[in-house]
Amino acid sequence: MTNLTLRITSAGLAALPAPDGLGTNAVRITHFGVSATAAANNAIVIPNELKRLSTVSGQGIGTNQIHVAMVDYSPDAYTLRTFGLYLADGTLFAIYTQPEAIFEKLAGGLMMISADIALTDIAATSIEFSGTQFNNPPATETTRGVIELATQAEVTDHVDGLRAITPLTLWGAVSAWVNTWLTGWLTNKDVWGKNNDGAGSTLDADLLDGQQGAWYTDIAARLGFTPANKAGDAFSGAISAPSLTVSGAPVWTSGNDGAGSTLDADLLDGYQGAAFARKSEFTAVDPTGSSQVRIYPDGWMSQTAIGSVTSGDENTQFITWPVPFVNAPKIYSVSTVIPTAANSIDVFFQVVGEPTRLGITVQRQRPSGGAEGSTYPRVTAEGY
Repeated sequence: MTNLTLRITSAGLAALPAPDGLGTNAVRITHFGVSATAAANNAIVIPNELKRLSTVSGQGIGTNQIHVAMVDYSPDAYTLRTFGLYLADGTLFAIYTQPEAIFEKLAGGLMMISADIALTDIAATSIEFSGTQFNNPPATETTRGVIELATQAEVTDHVDGLRAITPLTLWGAVSAWVNTWLTGWLTNKDVWGKNNDGAGSTLDADLLDGQQGAWYTDIAARLGFTPANKAGDAFSGAISAPSLTVSGAPVWTSGNDGAGSTLDADLLDGYQGAAFARKSEFTAVDPTGSSQVRIYPDGWMSQTAIGSVTSGDENTQFITWPVPFVNAPKIYSVSTVIPTAANSIDVFFQVVGEPTRLGITVQRQRPSGGAEGSTYPRVTAEGY
């Protein structure tokens, strides 16, 4: 369980000074008492003490601190809220108490308590223990228990099989071994780094940029063609190369022109680029809807519009152009659309008067004796 810090009582403090007032007495702790009742903070007795046991031991763990272990092997059952340490003459030397249960001792169960006592101006050697000694067993590979930490020298010697290694001592031992190994291995050898490699360093590498030396000597095989060695060398036959450049600029051939080549010609089919209208200069209005407009760079417009579905003779309707013309168009037409192919529909639309810049009027007609059916008009026009 978590270590608890005991308070030395006033009676315990009074037992420490030597009779002559110089120094301290060596007091001996022989028993500990337990109670289910919480005591006052300044208590010098254990209230409603249940029992007093001699199974207590301890030792100094610092100049002014001692560690105490207490155990109850009895079959008794009780709730522990207060416990204290007694000197050989029955003086309550130190006490610990709290309102909540410290420990629930079950019938037949073992209770072990670990506690620390902090000493002010009192040496830990002034406190002695008597009675039964009990400790955790030594740790082994199969049993948990107390183990001693190895010193740096013991870790470095790596012959001790009983003591534990800490990360710090392990790092020290490994570092010493690596330094010793490197010192022996590097004796009479050069170590290459960024400050001593390069020309004149005698560094003999196995690869250069991942390639054996033979790869660099067979230039023709590596490049796929035989290059000129110096200015003025003459070639015979065809020159074959993946690509040619002049002053860093590519040379265009029938093998590398076309789409994606970045070739920027002065003329296209003998015309300057200004002679061609670019697609980006056209304006399309509702290109996927029922009404469509194409506006050319010079302002010329080509428009298509759909009228309403109608039935009955002599019906007229005004169809508005999607985009008003600047002037009334002179090129226009009207067609009749039927939902599906059928011999039972004999209907057509005709233009009434001249169209205006805003729209066109059409009239539905059915020949005498012709079959009736639902239809709608589609009109087209071009102009400025």
